[in-house]
Formats: sequence, C-alpha cells, structure tokens
Amino acid sequence: MDVEQRFWRSSDLVAQLTEDDFGWHVHAPLSERGVDDPALFKALETFWYARFFDGDWVGHDQPAQGAVSFVQDCLDRGCTAYYLTGRDAPNMATGTVRALQAAGFPMFSGRALLHLKPEFRLPDKPFKREAIRAVRELRG
Repeated sequence: MDVEQRFWRSSDLVAQLTEDDFGWHVHAPLSERGVDDPALFKALETFWYARFFDGDWVGHDQPAQGAVSFVQDCLDRGCTAYYLTGRDAPNMATGTVRALQAAGFPMFSGRALLHLKPEFRLPDKPFKREAIRAVRELRG
C-alpha cells in the first residue's frame, strides 16, 4: 500500500483533528493517536514543507484569540506594534502583510513595524537575537 492509500486509511482520524491539535511537527497529532508510519510522516512533512515557507499559504494562519484586540489596545495607548517573524521577506512578505490585514491587525497606521528575515537561509536564532536588540533600541 502506498503512502497516499495509508493516509486515506487514517482519514477518519484526520477528520477529527483541529487546529489546536497541531504544533511544530505536522505528524505529531497522528503519532499521539497511535499512528506509527514513518513513510506517511515523511510524505506529510514534504507536503507541509513545500507550503509552509510559501507566502500564498500564510493566509491559512489564524491569530491567537484576543491578539488583534490586544495590538489595537496597545496602539490606542500610544505604543508601536512590532511584528517579528522568522518568515523571509523575499518569499513571504506579501503573504504575511495580506494575512495580518485580513485578520484585522493594524498595519499601516504609521506605528506598526513588520520585521522579516532578509533571506530564507538566515537561521532564526541569530536573526531574532538581532531583532531583539533592535526592539530594545526603540526604548518603548
């Protein structure tokens, strides 16, 4: 049986999953429910990886509950919104801006900054370390 057939055999289980079931590893919810199929997990990761780093798929992201109103409340109190993400600008900037706007996040108020990685290959940890330094320089 090929990977696709094995996936569809798990379809009843997949249909029960919600957004809250997923963390970083796309196969974790299946594994946690007793599925032990390395070939299936590899196929899922390949499918996920090809889309996760693509700006067109960013629109599927959903904000955490209360996040939009929290950011708006901060702006209303005179703060600057600083959106920091490990997404890269060349591949994901447009999709990220669209997703933030579609979710209702304030973007073009003159007090909102979006900080993306300048290139995909830049590792997240050094990028975010530098970003934290930049945030501290804002003195806000």
